[in-house]
Amino acid sequence: MPRCVLCLLLILSLATGAWGATITVRKDGTGNYSVIQQALDAAANGDTILIGPGEYTDYKMVRLPGWTWDVRTYGDVMVANLVIVGAGAGNTIIGPVNYNFDGTQGPQGLTFDRIAHDLKISDITIRNCFSGLYFWGALWMDRCELKNNDYGIGWNTVSAGGVIRDSRFSGTDPYPPTGIRTAGGGRSVLENCEFANAFPYVGNAEITFRSCRLSGSVIGLEVADGAHCQLWDCDITDVGIGLKTFASGSTCEIHNSRIQGTASALTIDQRTSATVDGSSLTGGSNSVVLARDSNALTIHGCDFHKGTGPVIRSSRPAAWGAVTYDLTNNYWGTTDEAEIQSWIIDSNDDSSIYATVLYTPFAGQSVPSETTTWGDLKALFR
Repeated sequence: MPRCVLCLLLILSLATGAWGATITVRKDGTGNYSVIQQALDAAANGDTILIGPGEYTDYKMVRLPGWTWDVRTYGDVMVANLVIVGAGAGNTIIGPVNYNFDGTQGPQGLTFDRIAHDLKISDITIRNCFSGLYFWGALWMDRCELKNNDYGIGWNTVSAGGVIRDSRFSGTDPYPPTGIRTAGGGRSVLENCEFANAFPYVGNAEITFRSCRLSGSVIGLEVADGAHCQLWDCDITDVGIGLKTFASGSTCEIHNSRIQGTASALTIDQRTSATVDGSSLTGGSNSVVLARDSNALTIHGCDFHKGTGPVIRSSRPAAWGAVTYDLTNNYWGTTDEAEIQSWIIDSNDDSSIYATVLYTPFAGQSVPSETTTWGDLKALFR
């Protein structure tokens, strides 16, 4: 046999062994198991669990590390490296039929809290739990739905981070849940995801949102606890505050996105900072942009759509020192400079505000929707 063929066979045999076993779960009894926990108990590192269609409402009581009480979980994962694949979100459903918070941070959907995990999960719905995923480690999720959980994912990202694609986080009134809550400092990406009445809370992590849609909550997106967040081509609508940063050190970059808020599009708070370009920002009763004690704010090449409040409302005490906010080269919906000045609240209006807004040059027409050469772009500004 030629040496190259022997090498290929050796590589394939090693790879096959690395993939681990495939374990099937079928409610009709045709799989290896009919209960998810049975498959999780039998799994080893590198295994794949295939879960067939149906509603999986079996649970067990567990005591998670550091807890002093038992909690109900619909799947307790003990291995570090696992692949879980369903028959499609809406077809494979994990969790109770109705939500009933029991005062114990339960029930939990799937729990992964004893070791750092590497989980790949796809095509599954997890519903009606306190946390859909209670997770620590690297997460790779595709085509899943986290539905009516207090926390869709409670995620300690650590350094590994992960990617969530084509997934949906949803909740019900009157209390919009947290679709995802992060901590741990890892770098992660959410791509083509929807948050419907369930907002993401990015804390102490680095998260990039790409082509995501967020709507229906009091706040569209919160960035806190020293987190760093990027938005690319995202849409935030039907919310009170579009995006809020708070807790010193948090930062946010917004690119080519649309953000609308019935109170404000952006609230940059508590010595945080933000940069925005190529976006459409629509405000409401408070302002388009509320810069409240923020450290830095740079907005260029954007359209401001004024609500009943001013375009920018700033506040900053003397204790934090004076700051300048750069809002030059934007379109304000008018080319009347006196009108633009009247839509700005800063140190020129109140000497106790230690923040000054720069607004000239400003654009003479809508900016984000226009494609121009650099020479044409310069002609827009005065």
